[in-house]
Amino acid sequence: MNAPPSSPPPPPGDSASAKGGRADLSHFKPKVDAPEEVPQKKGADVAGALSSVAKNIGTAGAKISSPNASALAGKTKKHLPLIAGGVVLLLLIIGGALVIPGQIARSGAFAAYEAGRYEEALEKFREYLPTNPGDSEAVLFSARAATNIGDYDYAASALGKIAGDPALAADPDFLFARALALAPAPEAASILDSLVSQSPDHAAGRLLRGVMLARENDFQRAREDFLRADSVIRGDDELDGSELWAVHQRIAAAAAEVLPVFDLPQTENADAPAMRRFFAGLGMPPAPGAYINRYLPLLPAEARDISDDNLVGIYYTLMLLGDGQLDEALVEFSKLSPQVMGESPAGGLRGIYDALSGDYQAAEKVFRSVSGVSPAPELFFNHANAIFALSPAEEDAAEAAELLSRAIEMKPEMTAARHNRAMLRLLSGDGEGAKQDLAAIGDDGAAQTPILRAFVALADDPGGDETAALLKGIDDSAPGAFYARIAHLTARGEHDAMLSMLREAADESPEWNAANRLYARRLADAGFLMRARHILISRAPQDSLDALYEIGRIDAAARNAAGAESIIAVMEENFGDNAYIYALRALLLQNEGEEEQAKNAVFDALRNADTPDQKRRIAFSAADLLLAEAPEMLREILDAPDLTPGESALRARLLAAESPAEAASLARAAANRHPFFETQRHAGIALAAAGQPEEAADILQKAAEVAPANIPLLSRLQQLHSQNGRNSDAAKIAQVIDNIKRGIAAADEEEHSESLAIDAPKDRRLVRSIARAHAKKAPPDEAIERFADLLKAASGAKREVIRFQRGTFLLAIGQYAACAEDMRAAIDSGKLPDKHWTRANLYLGKALTQERKFAEAAEVYLALAERHPQISLYRRLAGSALSGAGDHKKAAVYLQKTIELFPADVESYFALSTAWRNAQQTQNAVAALRGAMRIVPLHVPVYAALSRVQQITDIAAARENSVIARQLSAR
Repeated sequence: MNAPPSSPPPPPGDSASAKGGRADLSHFKPKVDAPEEVPQKKGADVAGALSSVAKNIGTAGAKISSPNASALAGKTKKHLPLIAGGVVLLLLIIGGALVIPGQIARSGAFAAYEAGRYEEALEKFREYLPTNPGDSEAVLFSARAATNIGDYDYAASALGKIAGDPALAADPDFLFARALALAPAPEAASILDSLVSQSPDHAAGRLLRGVMLARENDFQRAREDFLRADSVIRGDDELDGSELWAVHQRIAAAAAEVLPVFDLPQTENADAPAMRRFFAGLGMPPAPGAYINRYLPLLPAEARDISDDNLVGIYYTLMLLGDGQLDEALVEFSKLSPQVMGESPAGGLRGIYDALSGDYQAAEKVFRSVSGVSPAPELFFNHANAIFALSPAEEDAAEAAELLSRAIEMKPEMTAARHNRAMLRLLSGDGEGAKQDLAAIGDDGAAQTPILRAFVALADDPGGDETAALLKGIDDSAPGAFYARIAHLTARGEHDAMLSMLREAADESPEWNAANRLYARRLADAGFLMRARHILISRAPQDSLDALYEIGRIDAAARNAAGAESIIAVMEENFGDNAYIYALRALLLQNEGEEEQAKNAVFDALRNADTPDQKRRIAFSAADLLLAEAPEMLREILDAPDLTPGESALRARLLAAESPAEAASLARAAANRHPFFETQRHAGIALAAAGQPEEAADILQKAAEVAPANIPLLSRLQQLHSQNGRNSDAAKIAQVIDNIKRGIAAADEEEHSESLAIDAPKDRRLVRSIARAHAKKAPPDEAIERFADLLKAASGAKREVIRFQRGTFLLAIGQYAACAEDMRAAIDSGKLPDKHWTRANLYLGKALTQERKFAEAAEVYLALAERHPQISLYRRLAGSALSGAGDHKKAAVYLQKTIELFPADVESYFALSTAWRNAQQTQNAVAALRGAMRIVPLHVPVYAALSRVQQITDIAAARENSVIARQLSAR
């Protein structure tokens, strides 16, 4: 709220002298009645008797040289005899006469008031009134003195004490003075209603009520009041306008509460370069919304010979602008005098009209012109806003900030200017300056201040607790609130909550918009490639080249070559030869290890790119190729102010050698805002190159959680751990890398599966009987009898091998108890060769599992895992057996460690999901399957399993995954 000025604005000059500047307001007719005489108080007879003395002494107070001194002066001329009497009484006292001291104080107060010394008058009234509280006239004039110096609180309090006096209930002077002191409080409205009903032609009362009605959007009644006030003024050239200027003074003191603040239709400021850069730094599209497009009303700060009807015309025009009656407002501009429009801040009203009409260029010219003649803080404020609404360049934003600084210098309590300057400072990267402005605003600032505080916190610490607290108190309708919350959740790594918010917003707007685009992008960032592809295919316009490229890029990342080739074919058919086709071919060639051809394709893509945005998107997709082959080209492409976090991290890699401090700062900020794989990978490598190996290792570890089977990433992380002296961590990662390589190479080997191949002896009759039994052409008895005969004839290791072979056969035909007995006997004999010992334990565990003896099976598998730590199968089976035995949490922990050692073992993710489901921890079960999804993004069973599990927790996601499973099955 604007604080009252230190002194009241001077009243206008004599109405007759201002007549030449009067507007042609043809709708005014009636004439104001002459003011009634205020009844004289007891003791005025003394003054009457000595009126001749008053003529000689008191006439100096009748003519006021200062404009301020004439305010309300006409209402006190009738008290000149009283003042003269006071002077004579003072002379009598000097002569030794006995006079009541209170009468002297009263007379001195009125004399000071008449002379325009309002502070002195108020002080004397306050000395007199405590012993004479019933002197209503003294109370009234003490309130008027207070009003003239802007002390409305005292005036309201003093007049409230005599409000119960029946004689004042119909006194227009009292009613007006009290309403003026109380405005804009609601109580003033009822007092003004009473005043206007009793004195319909009270011009000042009409003006004040019209302003308050306009603030409440009651434009019809406000219009009637303004027109009646102007009609009264126009009908009486001798009307004393001091009360009108008292109203103007009161409104100016409380302008933020009484006058409209114009919230314009949404401007294009979300597309201003600084705004785009700010949101790009948070990894967001520019959030639409009005951040700095409010306009303050403009009022003449001084009289400057503005006539009374021009004053009312200004407020009438403000009402029309507030009501959106732009055509009528344009007519009223023609009625206001050239002095008002050219030499008063109110001339900037035309700029508000232009801004409301959407012509910000015309508005900027008006504000610049008027402020050059009549500087005022509101003009500088509005001028800065018009500049920002024009989507300014950097130098224009700096000019806007300077204009706001000038407004603040003139009016330090102008919170709206501090708010807007804080926003401009934030957009220019001056977070500390923005904080200083917000601190100066305090807790009672503009309505948009909370979201601005949140933006400052997001720029400083996007995932911090302070940011969370600020966002919690922001209304969802605040401009940018949705994207601010998305940015905060993203920075905190709360991907599920973030994706849920985005999905809800995307579902509410099925058309392709910013929420849908961001939802698809964030799904891809989080590694949910097929879900991102599904959103793009189902919602993105198929005639969008950018959307097609995103689909193709996802296919390339998922190693879905057929899908990417189909996208290339669609691009060629609909758009002909273009940059994105070359870029997708480069990614496919890179997947196949054709580095040289891939590099050439990237260069072709960049040569054919039509826009800088296209170049940046292609360059980021093929970053590793360009870093190796054309770092200077990449540096030039990324030399832009509005980089995304991922692009900033990539740029940090380019700067690491020459500017390690700058590179480290860029990398940290990017990783802090965008904790996704590509950003974290580039940030970690940049930090390592900038000499921050420990920090780099921490960030790359987070990247490895999203891509746990990425061997180049793990190799870089292993090197960093060795460099940091964390040898045990380095050794563990080395083992993981070996496990991944071995698992890929030996995926089809027998020891990595539960194969039941029977290693039968060279006994033709036995082989034939086993074959017949398997073919169901004969019962197994013949084979079992033949095994018994062989056992009797054999001894030593040969006998135990035959026992193992019989157990394998029994397992194959479903005789699990007999199988377990044979396998235990063979294992316990100590004579079974090593190459059979492992499979014997494997088959024993399976037989026990089939018998539902899970605890015993777990012991067997655990022993196997300990003996063969390089094989994931045994650990996975051990975890499943533990879960089967009812120890679900222990099983889950064991399987989680299994995945850490064997991140490419997809079946372990399924086993972990089952364990968590058995433990009734569905969210963890979903997380396990998501891990599998990242490893094998085209694996149908993952999406089918996810759909089943998510039926409990997330129906929308379950449907999405079910559709993806069907799409992949139909390939």
